[in-house]
Amino acid sequence: MKRTERRRIYYARVKKLTAEKQIPRKRGHTLDHIVPISFGFKHSDEITPEMIASRENLRMIPFQENLAEAARMTPRGINNLVLWGLFDMAYVEREKLKRR
Repeated sequence: MKRTERRRIYYARVKKLTAEKQIPRKRGHTLDHIVPISFGFKHSDEITPEMIASRENLRMIPFQENLAEAARMTPRGINNLVLWGLFDMAYVEREKLKRR
């Protein structure tokens, strides 16, 4: 299977699982995946769609804040990697964050 097809399937699965959480929406806010979906797909051998769509990885944030993050890893995302037991990946991402 081609990468583009695997990506489409991964994203569709995350979208379906996220929708099932029925997170209440707020005007001017958007649902944010703290560990970005793109990061999950890039590391899909270790990060499942279920992890990306989990409650601890979802939050409502102002629309503009979500745009500013631009699918980047944040300290909160790194904490989720630790929560999921992905210690080596969390360490690498923490070091990248230090260099920004």
